[in-house]
Amino acid sequence: MHIECSLLARGYRADFRFTLVEANRLVDLEVGIGLADGSQRLATSTAGYIPVKDIVRFARYFEDHLSSLERNPDAQSEVFVPLELNFQLQAMEGEARAGGEGEFTLRVMVNVTGTGSPSGSVYVGCEGVIDAAHVRDFTTRLHELASQFAADGRR
Repeated sequence: MHIECSLLARGYRADFRFTLVEANRLVDLEVGIGLADGSQRLATSTAGYIPVKDIVRFARYFEDHLSSLERNPDAQSEVFVPLELNFQLQAMEGEARAGGEGEFTLRVMVNVTGTGSPSGSVYVGCEGVIDAAHVRDFTTRLHELASQFAADGRR
């Protein structure tokens, strides 16, 4: 089962393709970044895995950032990096109001060489403003995916 969900920022998009692997707790993950209009793919991450619990952690990362922005528009979250190191992102300053309104800057980078490369990991990325409402929809989708993958993994 392949499921894709996207973060659509102003000017770029980050597409996350999740695939449940062999009914276990690991999910295959590929991340691509491209222009927002879909006309050009800029980079695709090396293949990696993400545990189901880290999908939930990914969703909470954004939820916590939006809560922080309600209190402090200059809030910047630490960089989110999964264990496989195939992507990283950072939610930065912006504004968020109760009810889902607001926006913030989001930096997304994908590892295009893999962690075993002799030259080290090379990341390619984009940075731009993203609407808080879109991020809330994305986090809802991540929670749904985690629940679905956890249920499928128990079968």
